[in-house]
Amino acid sequence: YDFVIKDAWDDGICCQQGKGSYNVSVDGRHVSSGGEFGSSETIFIGGSCGADVAGEWQPPPMPTLTPTTPRPPPSSTTDYSFCPGLTIELDLTTDAFGLDTSWELIDRNEDVAVVMEKDFPNSQSTMITECLDPRGCYDFVIKDARDNGICCQQGRGSYDISANGRLIGSGGEFGSSDTVFIGGNCGVNAAEGGACPKDLSLLNVTLFPSVCGSRYAKWEVVDVATGQTYGTNSESYIPNIPASSVKCIPQKDCYQLEIYDSDGAEWLVEYDGDLINSGSGQSNSTRFGPQC
Repeated sequence: YDFVIKDAWDDGICCQQGKGSYNVSVDGRHVSSGGEFGSSETIFIGGSCGADVAGEWQPPPMPTLTPTTPRPPPSSTTDYSFCPGLTIELDLTTDAFGLDTSWELIDRNEDVAVVMEKDFPNSQSTMITECLDPRGCYDFVIKDARDNGICCQQGRGSYDISANGRLIGSGGEFGSSDTVFIGGNCGVNAAEGGACPKDLSLLNVTLFPSVCGSRYAKWEVVDVATGQTYGTNSESYIPNIPASSVKCIPQKDCYQLEIYDSDGAEWLVEYDGDLINSGSGQSNSTRFGPQC
């Protein structure tokens, strides 16, 4: 078997018209993932793939797709079984003028809104989930067209915003807008020789992928005090080839490092030139910083 995904507009499912993606698994084993392609992408799955003595079976030709009306961006209520970046959850309750409320997720690295939504029902609660590209650094911005927030003149509206299961912001009483820093791949690149600007420290995370390539490898560095992410992996890992992520991140009292890899890779983590963690396995959690 082959898995074939096609796009009638020849621009894949990411990232011109939204952040679409796919993950293909066989018998619980991850085979491939993606989203950025042209008209189609093909993944060899396998099966009974040898040739018969009398010849090899040939599949019928794939039908030709005719472009139709462009589809709208993916719904914000998508259920993500595995998110390689940041899983964002927004619990929003509107006031009596839901049409005045809008929100967006802005990637600081690209200075663009990657997700936005508006025109909500009056005085109703909505739960929204988004999986964000790990290469971005994000802010959550909520706006009110009447400049009086969503609480408390016209009702008891509120919002709670979480990243990877951690509550990082909440509110309702604001004027025209309220902004919450989410985080992501937000560090700055080190200068030649590994020097960081003032008030920033060098973080170096090296992963040694297994023979399977560690496709489901994920790590993040989180400020313990706020739950905000200041570093995360943004690359794909190649089997048996070590990969290092080097960034300058703000100096905080205490960070927590979370590593997960379904294939059980090895890793090594350094902060300000000191080894703070090394090991192997499917998951690990450790804290570092002067006040941990």
